[in-house]
Amino acid sequence: MLGVAGIATNAIKLLPTMEYTPYSMRGGSTQAAEGGEGAKGLDLDYATAWSYGWEELPNLLIPNFNGGSSAGAVNPKHSDTYDLLKRAGQPNLREVAKNLPLYWGPQPFTAGPMYMGAITLFLFVLGLFAFKGKERWWIVAGTVLAVLLALGNHFLAFTKFFYRFAPLYNKFRTVSMALVVLQFTLPMLGFLALDRIVRQPDAAAFFRKKGWIAAAITGGFCLLCALLPGIAGSFTGSVDAGQPDVLVDALVADRRHLLVVDALRSLGLIAAAFALLWWGTLVPKSAAKSFATQPELGQGRRLTAALLIAVLVLLDLGIVGKRYLSADDFVSPRAFQSQFNKRPVDEVILADTDPSFRVLDLTVNVFNDSHPSYWHKNIGGYSPAKLQRYQEFIESTLTGEISQVAKAVSGAQTLAEAEAALPPLPGLSALNCRYIILDDEMPPLRYPHAKGNAWFDSDPDASVELTSYAPNELRYRYSSPTPARLVFSEVYYPVGWTLKVEDTGELLPIELEGTLLRAAQVPAGEHSLVMRFNPPSYRTGAAVSRASSILLILAVLLAVLGAALPAISKTKKES
Repeated sequence: MLGVAGIATNAIKLLPTMEYTPYSMRGGSTQAAEGGEGAKGLDLDYATAWSYGWEELPNLLIPNFNGGSSAGAVNPKHSDTYDLLKRAGQPNLREVAKNLPLYWGPQPFTAGPMYMGAITLFLFVLGLFAFKGKERWWIVAGTVLAVLLALGNHFLAFTKFFYRFAPLYNKFRTVSMALVVLQFTLPMLGFLALDRIVRQPDAAAFFRKKGWIAAAITGGFCLLCALLPGIAGSFTGSVDAGQPDVLVDALVADRRHLLVVDALRSLGLIAAAFALLWWGTLVPKSAAKSFATQPELGQGRRLTAALLIAVLVLLDLGIVGKRYLSADDFVSPRAFQSQFNKRPVDEVILADTDPSFRVLDLTVNVFNDSHPSYWHKNIGGYSPAKLQRYQEFIESTLTGEISQVAKAVSGAQTLAEAEAALPPLPGLSALNCRYIILDDEMPPLRYPHAKGNAWFDSDPDASVELTSYAPNELRYRYSSPTPARLVFSEVYYPVGWTLKVEDTGELLPIELEGTLLRAAQVPAGEHSLVMRFNPPSYRTGAAVSRASSILLILAVLLAVLGAALPAISKTKKES
């Protein structure tokens, strides 16, 4: 009951998110969201773009089995690539050597491997033999399931089954992230086995007899990789396409070297853990007969060995982790904030006092960079859960129009020439794109074809003006001699928005204009309109969260009171 109440305290976020999901990229096509035909959930190819390959699973044990990171560092003293670039006169060589394409696995790119720890894998395999508790089965089942899910398009039949039938799974992006489950299951079984060895003499005795099997499986694989690194494959991948052969050969040599070094490293860690456990389970011959009946015999030594193994695990993961999250990855608050500093072009645009217009920034990757949104209402930006309706508009209209803009201004010598060359484009015009940024230091282009914040479809005598703007409330003033259709330069979302004629109180239905925008049939005359976002899911969620929070507070107070009453009663009796 209390667990349900704890979840319900987040209803103010969960209910609006659940309501929004069908209309987002995670919900599938717009037609499917509105009850029609179409795909539901993320596109399968998009969802499985980052799928873990069968061939890279060994990097759970050996971090550089597939080269590590797509922009990884090499040791200049042991790098053929570094030597090659040095001979070629490569400038900024040390910086380049920190960002080489070392990863050669099947994913498009990666920041690093899902390394779980050599000792952790050794203890997990040991747990498969030494731990007989019921927990072993669900831990193993969870581990296998996570691995199969992470394989994505490398085990497509299994992925499709979950995609179609598992609740919410078709909303999931980057299937390889399923391997985070192993960060829980692998150490759990491993350390359950370690705990049993520390506490129970029969488990310690079992390790003395069978522990070498786990060491042979994990350490033996590491030794095999060190002696025969070619078992990992060719050490080349799609990232090498188009590179000079001499550079590819150097990268292959570096990748092979990284594998051998890490294989020996993992082998050493496994050997150290095995040796510590062997030492911890040693029993003097004189006490061997009493060993089975006296659990405390030698327990101090076993506990010491277990603590030292835990320290080794922390050192192992910490050292490998610093390869991918080092001091260079941290910045001061001032440096972080500096990325949002106003540019000269931003200053010019912000001088415009119109309450709302949009900006197209061509100095960044338009739909994969959200920095321009810090200062402006941005045509682009990035969200992995954007409205599917807008995503479809990007693909069908905006991408092509942006290419036309770039091509049109490419030969211009002055801003005036560039502005004159801008073509009328229906998508950018309807989105009220007023400015186009070509350079951080130069004034923006004024796009002359923007249609404004709202417009009437057919009546030339009608006029409309946006008087105030907020994300959840927009106010307009209009004049029209006849009832007319008014189009708003706002993306249509069917839930939560209302439109009211403020002076009469009349509510007007908001309709879809074309495939993207909002529209409404408005009455004749001079009127003020208010468009407001106040979804019922938010109001319901707020009420549920409030009630659940009160319930939890009362439960805590009652628990405290229940614990205190016996003590109070006892005190009264004694007095």
